[in-house]
Formats: sequence, structure tokens, C-alpha cells
Amino acid sequence: MIVARGDVFIQRPIEEIFDFVADSRNEPGLLPGATRVDKTTDGPIGQGTCFEGEYARAGTVSLDSLSTSSGPIA
Repeated sequence: MIVARGDVFIQRPIEEIFDFVADSRNEPGLLPGATRVDKTTDGPIGQGTCFEGEYARAGTVSLDSLSTSSGPIA
């Protein structure tokens, strides 16, 4: 398993950041090699939301579900 860590300071409300990161459709703009991510379940993003994406090194990958529905912890 590959583990990576980085720190970034973002001047936005924590709720806005959480919502952006929880939406895996934003990955192509953040992760090199992520070429496409689609939401495959209906409704708002929350616990049980599923995505499918294409990544240069992994091919097509199903991202089973978002593991939290509670939002950020300040």
C-alpha cells in the first residue's frame, strides 16, 4: 500500500473544503493521473455514495462508498 501525506493551508470555511474533498469528481483536478471520476449513485453526496474513476496507473476503479456522512470536525 502506498501512503502519501501533504499539508495545505486553504482560506475557506471547513465545511466548504470538506464538501469539495468528499466529492471524488474533483479528483481529476487534484490528482495527476486521474482522468475521469463519475458519481454512480443518485442523490446528494453522503454515506453510501459511489463513484467510478479512471486512473493512469490503475485503469478503471470503482470507489465503493463515502465512509462518512457527518461532515468535518472543527
